[in-house]
Amino acid sequence: AKAAERAKRDQNEARRRASQLAGVSLVFKARASEGDDARLFGSVTNADITERLNALGSLDFEVDRRQVILEDPIKTLGVFQVPVRLHAEVSPEVEVRVEREED
Repeated sequence: AKAAERAKRDQNEARRRASQLAGVSLVFKARASEGDDARLFGSVTNADITERLNALGSLDFEVDRRQVILEDPIKTLGVFQVPVRLHAEVSPEVEVRVEREED
């Protein structure tokens, strides 16, 4: 019974945290090649996203980089939906925009 109660409490806490991440949009400026494919010189990683999330100041918890589910680093310009796993059943998505850095 205690384990079930703890699991329920953990899930409720994850939902509360997910509500803080709802609507979060992060913008990264990066140097990229010219042309249609616009590949980045470098990449945006889960560590970069974690650092930016923790620097927001609007969250009352720290995000661990292992919670940011990014199969491969982002290597192109564009808008990406990146899940943040807070609990087995709670994974809100944050919007990550990668824009061309102006010279």
